[in-house]
Formats: sequence, C-alpha cells, structure tokens
Amino acid sequence: MYYIKVFSSFFIILFLLFNFNLASADNEQGLTMYNTNLRTGPSTAYSIVKVIPKNTVLNITEEKSNWYKITDNKGLTGWMAEWLIKKTLEKSEQSSDTNIYESGIIITDARMRAGASTEYEIYKVLKSGSKIQILSENNGWYKIKDSTGKIGWTAGWLIDKADMDQKIRSDITTPTENSIDKKMTDQTGVTIYNSRVRQGPSTNYGIIQVLSAGEKIELLANENGWYKIKDKLGSTGWTAAWLINTESNSINSETQSEINISSSFDNSKSTAPSDVDEDELNRYWVERINALRVKKNLRQLVIDNRFRNTAQEYAIYMGDTGAKDHSRSDGKTMHEWIDTKNLDFTQRYSPEGWNTNYFTENIAWRKAEGTTESIKKQVLDPTLQLFLDEAPYNGDHYRTIFHKDWNSVGVGFHFKKIDDDLYYVNVVFHYGSLVL
Repeated sequence: MYYIKVFSSFFIILFLLFNFNLASADNEQGLTMYNTNLRTGPSTAYSIVKVIPKNTVLNITEEKSNWYKITDNKGLTGWMAEWLIKKTLEKSEQSSDTNIYESGIIITDARMRAGASTEYEIYKVLKSGSKIQILSENNGWYKIKDSTGKIGWTAGWLIDKADMDQKIRSDITTPTENSIDKKMTDQTGVTIYNSRVRQGPSTNYGIIQVLSAGEKIELLANENGWYKIKDKLGSTGWTAAWLINTESNSINSETQSEINISSSFDNSKSTAPSDVDEDELNRYWVERINALRVKKNLRQLVIDNRFRNTAQEYAIYMGDTGAKDHSRSDGKTMHEWIDTKNLDFTQRYSPEGWNTNYFTENIAWRKAEGTTESIKKQVLDPTLQLFLDEAPYNGDHYRTIFHKDWNSVGVGFHFKKIDDDLYYVNVVFHYGSLVL
C-alpha cells in the first residue's frame, strides 16, 4: 500500500508539471512598441510600477478592457495598454533565436553599421522613408537588409516596424470616387514633418511609405480629415490632414516662433552640446504645434522662457536620477510642484484665462546625435508622431496638443553623452496659461 501511494503521488506530480508547462506554452508574447508604463491595474487610474523599455519581449497572461496583464523575464507582473504592445508568435511557436523577418520604414536618416552598437563601422546612411527588411534584433538594434541587398545593423528607435505587404482589414473597403467627400483640384501642400502615407483614409490601412518633412505634394481629395495625395514621383496614397500644411491653413512664422521675453532663459544650467541650439529647438516645436492648432481654430502658442526654465529643471532631474514619470522627489504632483515656482497664471474663467487646466507636462526620452538638426529629426519629430498616434483613443499627449486653455509652452532638455557622436536626451514640455 505504501508503494502504491508513493507511485500515485509521483504520477500526480508528473501530471501537474506536464499540465503546468502546457498552460505556460499557451501564453502569447508581445513586444513593447514604445517605452511603456507598467501599471498595477488595467487603466491609467492605477499607479505605475515601472517603465518597460521599447522592444522588450513580455508574456501576455490575461486580457481585460483593452489592457494586457503581462509578466517580464524577471517575473514582474502588471498591466499595459494593448495598443502599446505588438503581439508576436505564441511561445510554443517561437525558437530561441531573435529572428524577426518583418518589414519596416526608416523614420529619419539612419546609419547602417557593421554591428549592433555605435562602436561599429558605418556602412552607409539610409534615407528617411527607405523600406527595409528586419532580420533579427539584439539589445535594441535591428539587423536589416535594404533595397540593394546590403545587410547591416541600425538602431531600433530609427525604424518604424510595419508589414509593408499587410492586407487591408476585410471589413474596410477601398474608397471609391463616390465615397470621397470632396475632390480637390490645383491644390498643393507641404508635409509638416515625416508623414506616413497609407492605402486608405484611416490608421487601419497599411503604410505605403513615409514622406520626409518639407516635401511638396499634390492634394487630390479629402475624406474625414484625411487627404488623398500624390508625391513628386507620382505615387498616391492617404495622409492625415493634420500632418499637412496647405496655403489655406498657413500661419505667420513670426507669430509661431515668438518668444516671450518677460523673463530670461537660464542658459547657465544648459547641458546642450555646442552644436545644439535650444532656442531653435523651441521654435521648431512650437511651429509644428501651432500648425496643428490653427486647423482646429485654436489660439497660437508662444514660447515662454518661464516654462523653458521649469521644463529644463525637470529635464535635468530626469537626466540625473533616471526618473521616467511625473512624480517629484518630495512626493509633490506636477501641479503642486509648479505652484512653488511663483509663476503668474491667468485667472480662471476670464476672457483670456483658463477653464479646465492651467498647466500640464509631457516628457520624452530618446537617443540622438549632438546637433540641432539631429535633435529635430531623431527626437522631436518621432515624439510628435507618437503623440499624434494617440488620436484614435484621444490619449493624454494628443489632448495636450489641442487643449483650448493653453497660450504658452516651453521645452527643456538634458543631454548625457553616450559616445563620441551620440547622446541620451531627456525632453520636458511645459504647457499652460500664463499672464503674458
């Protein structure tokens, strides 16, 4: 009887272990598309556990209300919004290597190197909008093949992963001439910054190419906030209207780049490399924000040095401490913190004042080369694209761009050198309604 019990217990344990492994194998895996907040529950009302870096592979164990419960390779568990995670193959279907075999698009001019870091030889520079095949991934870098068959490595943050051969969803039909709201003749526009061209007038359609900022295009038709366009090579597709400047929506650049000089910018604390002009970066940002706001008949923002100073202060704090959220070291919220800076905010409900919010803060962090143009193309442009990608669900950053209460903005930076030609850049954007 004793032996029967022992053998019974042995087979029960084997059975449980076998079933446990089968259950684990059924879990799907996902890849973070951006630096993503891991929260204690399935909504933004829950606290942040930590920030999971872009391109981290995670196990998806549960789905609830458009949120995924995930576990990382160290056993940390939490919740992430599903739109920030790209599902990959089930674990049982994956091999132990990191082969990917997906298509992608170069977001901004990017160096192809001999290996997966900036220490390796540069093979060539891939132009913005170039289509590439992604072969494998290693520590945030992609091994890629370009259109000439050349193989090398490029930083993952410079590539927009998208299946170039993906089919349009079966419940969406290709727009016909009868479905287009308005045909347009003899109208042209200019892309505000790197803009995705899609097969149809929504983000549900596949990406055809990425047009660089400043490209002239012909406008053929519009539908529900999207333009059908033709580029200089004759290729056609659809681009979101808020990404295009047209003559009818043009705005005075002097107004866009106005700096409020009621206070001075504290340049003594700047960590910017000698080839980076922070004044120009602030102008560049506000011009793009104003180009978007004018199309919604919202007031134009000015650059205010008071906000530049507060934004720089928090950017330096992020750079020094590694902080990746809005919590201050003393436990204050960002509103409690800004209230200690003795800024003159407008009066609530006054004609030029604020109604629902007097201040907010956005943050971002990326790697880039240490020049003004590189910061524009490798930091500010993709950050704005990320914010605008929140449009389908009216995300916090998207709402900030179009908030009615703002009249001013300031952008602060912190630069930390990684190697001879690369920096880790923390960026802080402060918006609000100040007495001008």
